[in-house]
Amino acid sequence: MDFPTLGLETAVLIFDKTNFRESSPACLSVFPKSELKTSPYDHLTDTVPCNEKILRSFCPQSQRINMNYQEITREECSEALAKIITVLSEIILDPHENKTSVYPKAAEAFNSIADEVGFNGPRFGNVAFNEDFDRDAAKLFYGVGDTTIGMTHSFWAGGLITVTGKNTHEAFKTYLSKGLQNTSNLPDDHIAVELAFLGHLLAEDKIEEAQQFVKNEILAWWPTAEQNIDSKTQNAGINAFFASVTAALKFVETL
Repeated sequence: MDFPTLGLETAVLIFDKTNFRESSPACLSVFPKSELKTSPYDHLTDTVPCNEKILRSFCPQSQRINMNYQEITREECSEALAKIITVLSEIILDPHENKTSVYPKAAEAFNSIADEVGFNGPRFGNVAFNEDFDRDAAKLFYGVGDTTIGMTHSFWAGGLITVTGKNTHEAFKTYLSKGLQNTSNLPDDHIAVELAFLGHLLAEDKIEEAQQFVKNEILAWWPTAEQNIDSKTQNAGINAFFASVTAALKFVETL
């Protein structure tokens, strides 16, 4: 069975149970480097445990499986959402082709599962990851434009002044309580880091913990951030992508 590749040469998940920091691209893996597979297919299938039924939704050469309440359990939904949310996290971290090329299959999987289990929330839309997307994202998030939108809880809770603060420390303590550490160069309460942690919880079928994290942490600030993104850009791809983040969070909340 062929699975879509993330095209990664290094570890890409944010959390590392070995509790180390070192100079490296973006972020490391939940696994020590010595345990990582070199094949990107191995990375995709092993990083987030998921049975063949769910993985088939990501397979470009197999037909979409007909899933319903008899065929897919709550735990299987959790595992599928873990993979999908991890893809979203990785794209936010590094929106280059080797990451963004996975989005269409992630969207297909999300929409298929949502349809089959009767999720009445929004679906993932089509996103064109092109030069316009990159340019407008740089203006929004990287200080290139007139206004920079912070992607952390602290930014929105602290009066739009600083990207780190009390919420950054609270997120750090949450991860530490699970034996995890953010090894990226982003603040602990950045949306990409929080999505990676959410994916970790879902992959371990800690559904109630994941729902509490979504409700009490991410949704405490993310809707405001998304509204500001929508108001600052006319780029349909950017709006659709971040709407997919919200859709995934809403699915977890009602799982």
